[in-house]
Amino acid sequence: MLKFDLRGIEVALHGVRQDSPPKMIRIDYEIVVDTGETGHRLDLLHKSQQEYGTIYNTLAGATDLVGTIRLKNWNSSQTGRCGERKYHVKDYSTSLSR
Repeated sequence: MLKFDLRGIEVALHGVRQDSPPKMIRIDYEIVVDTGETGHRLDLLHKSQQEYGTIYNTLAGATDLVGTIRLKNWNSSQTGRCGERKYHVKDYSTSLSR
């Protein structure tokens, strides 16, 4: 288990729904983490979530799951810390019928 100093977290979600048959075809997420950890540690947290997270893996197995993770109040002058990382988990080549 990854030990991680976490002061707070914000998660924003946006889903795209297919009408027929009804299902979610894509979920976009943004995770904003309030922490004193480095950007490298933030990347490790995200990779751990992708590999071992039950809810994450359930969703990724059923739909296109794309997201970003970033440090809260990050700016480019913070050497050694990441800004925003984008991860594309799964890509379906399905056509949408309406």
